[in-house]
Amino acid sequence: MEKEKTVYAPETENLERIDEKYNILYRLNKDHEREEIVSLTDELEKAKKLMDDGWEKKNVLSYFKLLAPEICLADLTNPLEIEENGGMRKNYAMYAAAKHLERNGILNNLLEKFSNSDYKIINGESIEFQSRIALLEEQKGLKEVLKEEIRKSDFYGFFYEQLGKKHLDGDIEEVNVDVYIGNVESGKFDDLERHYSYIKDISIDENIYGLFDQLPIADKYVLVPHAGFNYLDELSEKVGREKIMLYEKHFSKNGDFWVWKKDFEEENVLIIDKCYSGKTLEWVAEQIEIENGRPLTAGLYPKSSSSMDKMDYMYFVDELYRTKDVDHDKKGWEIQLYKQIAWEKSVEKNRGYKPDKDLLSEKKLC
Repeated sequence: MEKEKTVYAPETENLERIDEKYNILYRLNKDHEREEIVSLTDELEKAKKLMDDGWEKKNVLSYFKLLAPEICLADLTNPLEIEENGGMRKNYAMYAAAKHLERNGILNNLLEKFSNSDYKIINGESIEFQSRIALLEEQKGLKEVLKEEIRKSDFYGFFYEQLGKKHLDGDIEEVNVDVYIGNVESGKFDDLERHYSYIKDISIDENIYGLFDQLPIADKYVLVPHAGFNYLDELSEKVGREKIMLYEKHFSKNGDFWVWKKDFEEENVLIIDKCYSGKTLEWVAEQIEIENGRPLTAGLYPKSSSSMDKMDYMYFVDELYRTKDVDHDKKGWEIQLYKQIAWEKSVEKNRGYKPDKDLLSEKKLC
């Protein structure tokens, strides 16, 4: 009888085995500081079946690691998620209501009613400022159904009014962010796409714009794919391609490498990446130091208070802050800062309102 193959997954804590056949685990990923649903298998057919159900294949060396499809109901710091929910007031109402309904078991009841597959409401230190759900099978339309049910709740209306009135002298209109998705000039990054083609296919035909009007000054800049690809065009327009490097950290555990690497000895190097736990920023900073560079870190849309000490700068919504100027040890600082940004955008849109003294601390931009 053939001995059953097992796959060892380090730095995790298994919370529940959901499915034996596909080795599906609900676990705490200690590296990423969050819960997840994952399948670990060395059988191609099983991996293909899960990918057909919307699972994401991660690049590993000896087996397939697949992550279950997830939906995000609200994100307090990502401007594109904010726009998806209709602006800053509506996004805040969705975020606060979803968190409240989760704590009271009502979100679980909605999932029982509308989800066609098993699910888990996902939490963790590194996704503190999100509301996320993992599913065993992708279900188109479920996210909007859940959002519509949340909008019908009294809690959504309460939090929508709270941002507009409770903390401000007068109501504010709905306000939008300055970040948007645009098309990249055809063929502009063909050389980069060819460079990557021997390990994976990438296509840089759309990018995110409107973020780097505020940008710390450095001698060189590092973007971390895959998220880094989305900001490549605007950054190259701002600082020139000759100052940009890419550090590939997420391709596989043993596959770190540089792209467009340049000499940066004794130079200031700004590392830009989405920030969940902040560990990737720390890792790349260490690689810069090893080669006698001076690293600075800028986290895009941080998802936790614990990551703040790992960044020199952060992009919160579409504003740039020095992290040392934000009192992130204070409970509820992220809500306070979100409301501050919303109020300032409202003033810019519709002059005349003054902030409640309890709402605004001094804003220190770079």
